[in-house]
Amino acid sequence: MILLKHLTIIFNIGQSLAQETPSSEIDPLAYVSPVGGVFSFQRINASKVIKLLKAIDVNKATGPDKIPNRLLKIAADVVGPSLTGIFNQSLATGIFPSDWKMAKVSPIFVSTAHTQVDTKTEKKFVNLSICNR
Repeated sequence: MILLKHLTIIFNIGQSLAQETPSSEIDPLAYVSPVGGVFSFQRINASKVIKLLKAIDVNKATGPDKIPNRLLKIAADVVGPSLTGIFNQSLATGIFPSDWKMAKVSPIFVSTAHTQVDTKTEKKFVNLSICNR
């Protein structure tokens, strides 16, 4: 029951924040000024992806995809060009791979001495796929 209470507070925090946020009659677009240029992403270079893969910390936990960081680091030269293609296609189409949207969210309690749930003393840990970071 205590765990259920903790999880209910964690997942309902958005509603409480929305209620605490003061309402405003100001149009949010009033803060945005038009820009003459067009926004676009630059294509990602395979050498940069390979460099980042080789810098992966192998001691970090794997994500929901269960691909070990050590494997990505060792196989950087092989998987780097394929991942670069996926990244560039995602940027060009605006479609993000569905499998990379998965995350495992685990609340980490700082202290067990509290009798009531205090959301300020909790930390949230999100374990994402390494390719999603």
